[in-house]
Parts: sequence; C-alpha cells; structure tokens
Amino acid sequence: MSFISINLQAQVGINYTPTGTENADLIIKKSNDKPALRIETNQAISKDFVLFSDTYGNVAWRAYGLINVPAKSGVYGNGLTSIITSSNPNPSNAIYTNASITLPPGKWAVNLAFNLDVKVVSRITLVSPWIERNLNTSQSIWARMVISDSPANGQSYNTAATNDRVISNLYLASGVLQGPSSSGILKGEIYIHNSGLVDKTYYLKISLQSSNITFNSNNGIRLKNFALGPSFETNAVDRFYAVYAGE
Repeated sequence: MSFISINLQAQVGINYTPTGTENADLIIKKSNDKPALRIETNQAISKDFVLFSDTYGNVAWRAYGLINVPAKSGVYGNGLTSIITSSNPNPSNAIYTNASITLPPGKWAVNLAFNLDVKVVSRITLVSPWIERNLNTSQSIWARMVISDSPANGQSYNTAATNDRVISNLYLASGVLQGPSSSGILKGEIYIHNSGLVDKTYYLKISLQSSNITFNSNNGIRLKNFALGPSFETNAVDRFYAVYAGE
C-alpha cells in the first residue's frame, strides 16, 4: 500500500513525506522492486526511448541519440508532368511534385538533386495535339524548389516554403535550364528543423520562371516527369534525402 502526502509548500510525496527542503514539486520513493513511475501512452515505443520536451514543455517518448539514424530517404511519386500556358504569375505558383519526405524531430539537411526537363510546346488549335521542342538559345527556364508543410497548390514559392527552415532566408534550391540544352540538373540543400515531438511530412514543390517564351492557349511549356525518382535506365540524377544535423 502506498500513501500520498502534500506539505505546506505544495510539494507532493508518494510513499514519502516532503520536508520542504527538496528541490522538486513531486517526490516518489520506491517501496518495493516495482518501477517508481510508469507513463501510459498510445505511442509505439521501445525500451530505449526517453522523454523529450519541446519548447512549450510538452513531452513525448523519442529514441535517444538520433545520430544513430544518419539519413532519411524521400518518397517519390509518379513524377510531375504539367503544361503551363499562362505567364501570370511569372514565376509560376509552387506546384506539388508528388514527392515528400518524413523527418523525425531535430535538424536535418535536406539534399535535393533532380533532373529538369522542360520543353516549349505549341498547337494549332485547342483540339490539336501538342508539339514540343527544346528551348532555343534565347530562351531559358529558372526553377525554384521549396520544402512545404502541405501538398496544396496555388501559393507563391516563398509563401509555400515551410517556416521550419533553420535559416529563414535560405529556403530555395534553384537552377536554370538554358536553351538549346534538352535538360538540366537542379541541386541544393535546405536545412529543416522539426521542433515538434513527432515525425512530420514535408512536401517538395517547384516553381518555374521563363524568359522569351510565348504563353497563350496554344503556346507554353511542359514540365516533364519531375521528381520521378532515380532509375539507372532512364534517370540516374534524382536524389532526395535528409542527413541528421542535431537537435
């Protein structure tokens, strides 16, 4: 049998009467060989988990020493193919690429490398098939990638970028495709801080800005199979992963 005692300093003792000299509000004294404290949770935990706190004092079970989980891989979708026939806005709003990455709490260096394949497209009438060609020497595409909190479209690239970035003004991975090249490579690194207590999924988005390209209902550009994922037969470029960078 156990007892609970509360003194005039509002200290609580379990199997113990606080004297008022202890530097704690709750004191538990083991009276047998059972554990002194058990916290019930709906989380999936293992014997090596410990309680961590966020900046608000909320606690949850987490694995100790995430340095033992050196990297997390991104998840690729079926690739993004999109025809853009309007230059308003230019650059385009951030478009979800169907690729995402789920990161445990902590700081992460998210590494991005993707093949960028953009073609100029045109058609004779609204029912005619699209005809595509490479950009010419006077045409270019500037691409910006951001990591976002949601897969929703319709936001500008700077609004779509997550606020979880470690450096507030460094949230882009960018690159240019200059004609007549048929494709290029976008590369960059974005540092993300998941300051919560549970894993969080982040979504990869891309925004395109063009130069010297005509946009109307029968003219525009086509982004082809972006973030499809690495395939040594067709695309050995794509890489999407995060390296643990500390608490």
